Amino acid sequence: MLATNPLAEALFAGFPFSRNLTRATFLDPRARTFYPDWHLVAENTVAGLRLADGLMPGDPRIRGVVDELRVKSPDFVAMWERNDARGKRLDVKRFRHPEVGSLELRVHAFDVRGSTGQQLVVYHAPAGSPSAEGLALLGTLAATRGIG
Repeated sequence: MLATNPLAEALFAGFPFSRNLTRATFLDPRARTFYPDWHLVAENTVAGLRLADGLMPGDPRIRGVVDELRVKSPDFVAMWERNDARGKRLDVKRFRHPEVGSLELRVHAFDVRGSTGQQLVVYHAPAGSPSAEGLALLGTLAATRGIG
């Protein structure tokens, strides 16, 4: 992550690797609870990393993450060796946040022109849905604590 807003900081606050969600997905055991569909999230994460590696071969940050995860995560190795490569797409992602419970958020990803490999990723919940209420509560908690 290059930049976030306070609500995103609150959503991912529980991860020590929150600025690198790839590392968090594979190295933080809480990820398997945080993402009820962990296996799908992990597969999509690896496919996105594989795509970035193809767009920017030899990038030291990408290579560093790949090399670390190849040593520390057998799940990553198995998924990496499939050679799936794809970017984010319109999707729905489920979260189990420790403070506000279940959230089902729509994900939109937009490529940033002139910045190869960068995307603006937007998570949102349909108005009036339980997930929208959960996000509102999370925003209130974040504002109360001064997160972001």
